Amino acid sequence: MKASQTLTRNTRARKLGMGILAATIMATGALAGTAPQAAAAVDTTAPYVSYVVDVPGKVGEPIKPQYLTISDQSAYTVTFKYMPSWLKYDANKKMLYGTPTEVDVWTPEVHVVDAYGNKTVRYFTVVAVPASTAPTTTTPSTPKPSTPQVTTPTTPKSPTLPKSTFDWTLWGSIFGF
Repeated sequence: MKASQTLTRNTRARKLGMGILAATIMATGALAGTAPQAAAAVDTTAPYVSYVVDVPGKVGEPIKPQYLTISDQSAYTVTFKYMPSWLKYDANKKMLYGTPTEVDVWTPEVHVVDAYGNKTVRYFTVVAVPASTAPTTTTPSTPKPSTPQVTTPTTPKSPTLPKSTFDWTLWGSIFGF
């Protein structure tokens, strides 16, 4: 088609499922009378990325490997942001692994982008605590016997009632007693 020719389009789109969009373009004008041309299917669904569980670890001890589940209709790339330098990602196994070198807390991001630009981001927490130290043992000292407290029984006193502050003379004059 030459630049001087005009083309008007009537585009019809339909969802095929799983985020795939197919478009049919109906051309009129210079291409009138030709069969409808179907455009390439377009993926509109972001890649699936499993949620990453928090990664606990102790300095100097390898963490338990964490596996990611990533899937998409097209090719995708995986990148990480804010990850500690000791934490590594094996793309073939889709696995996080490493040995903490310092005590700290990080919140890395996993970014997965497919060939159509659809993106999924997941966040997780990495916590590295100090390595456990061997418990120190001490020999308990022998307790000294304590001197028993001896008390002498006393005879209970009979209860005494408080003096009344009631004014009988006032009531007696009112009630006549």
